[in-house]
Amino acid sequence: MQIIQSEENKKLNREISILKEELSILVYEYELLKNTVCKNIEDKYFAMIGRHQLEKLYLEFETKKLKRKIELIQSYINQNKLVNIAEIENVLIAESQKWEREIKDYANSLKKAEKRMEILEIQEDAAELKRLYRKLCKLLHSDINPNLSDEQKLLWSRVQSAYKNCNIEELEVIELILHNCEDFEIKEVEDDLFETKKRMKDSIKHYIEKINEVKNKEPYTLINIIENEELIEKEKEKIDAEKKKLEELILYYKNILNTLGYEGNVGFSYN
Repeated sequence: MQIIQSEENKKLNREISILKEELSILVYEYELLKNTVCKNIEDKYFAMIGRHQLEKLYLEFETKKLKRKIELIQSYINQNKLVNIAEIENVLIAESQKWEREIKDYANSLKKAEKRMEILEIQEDAAELKRLYRKLCKLLHSDINPNLSDEQKLLWSRVQSAYKNCNIEELEVIELILHNCEDFEIKEVEDDLFETKKRMKDSIKHYIEKINEVKNKEPYTLINIIENEELIEKEKEKIDAEKKKLEELILYYKNILNTLGYEGNVGFSYN
C-alpha cells in the first residue's frame, strides 16, 4: 500500500532537505578548518619562525645550565665544603637530558612542519581530496546522519585519518564501499519531521558558533601574520632581541664562573 504524504509533510521534507544541505556545508567547513586550515597555518608559521625560536631555545637552555652550575657551586661554598666540580658536572649532565630532549623534540616538530609545507606546495590532487572529503563528510558525519551504524562510524574514522594523511586512494575506496554495498546504505532517522527540522536548525546554529570560535583564536588568527611579510619580520626581530638578551646573560654567568674559578662548562649536544 502506497503512503500518500500530506502537503505539509512534503513541505517539511523539502525544508529538511535544504537544512541538511546547509548543515553539511557548515560541518565540512568546520572539519576543514579544524583538521586542515588551522594545521596548515600553524605549520606555515612554525616553518617561518621556527628556526629563530630553535636558536632561542638553545640559548635559554645554555642560560639555565650556567645558572644551575653557579647555584651548585654556591651551595658548596655556603656549606664551607670543598667544591666537587666532577659531582656538579654529573648533576648537570643528568639534568640536561630533559632540556636536550625538549630541544630535540622541538627540532623534530620543526622538520615535520617544513616537510608538510613542501608536500602541500606540490599537492596536485588537493581539489580531488577536498571533493571526496566533502562528499564523505555529508554521508558519514554523525551530526548530519544521527542514525549511523557502527560500521559507518568506523568508516568515518577511516575518512578522517585518510584526509589528514592526504590519502586519496583510501577515500576513493570508502566512496566505492558506500556506492556499491547495500549493507552501508545510509538510513534516515525516523523522527517526527518537526523534531528533525528543529534538530537541523539547532545543529546549524551550533556549527556557526563553532566556526566563529575557531576563527577567533590561534592558530587561525596567525594567518594575519603569515600573510604579512612585515609582521613576520617583526616577529623575527622580537625573537632576535630576546636572543641578544640571553647571550648577554650567558656572558654574565660565564664571568661569575670565571671569578669563582670554575669557568668550564659542560656543553649541549645539539645534534
